[in-house]
Amino acid sequence: MDLNFSLGTEVRITKGAYARQTGVIDSHIFGPSFDFPDDSTFGYGVQLDDGNWVLVRHDQVRLKFRKSADRDDT
Repeated sequence: MDLNFSLGTEVRITKGAYARQTGVIDSHIFGPSFDFPDDSTFGYGVQLDDGNWVLVRHDQVRLKFRKSADRDDT
């Protein structure tokens, strides 16, 4: 988990309704997210590649590109 992704970082959402979607971080937030509307925490606004925009918690994203040895294809 990385709390320091910069604006413009390409990420993949790993959990929740938008799992496996990719996009770009366009804002940093503190508040409720799409999947956890009753819980305020640090997170990101992500512009998805399909044009949608979502708020996700910091533990729901990772870098879009990782070394193949770390890859999880499940």
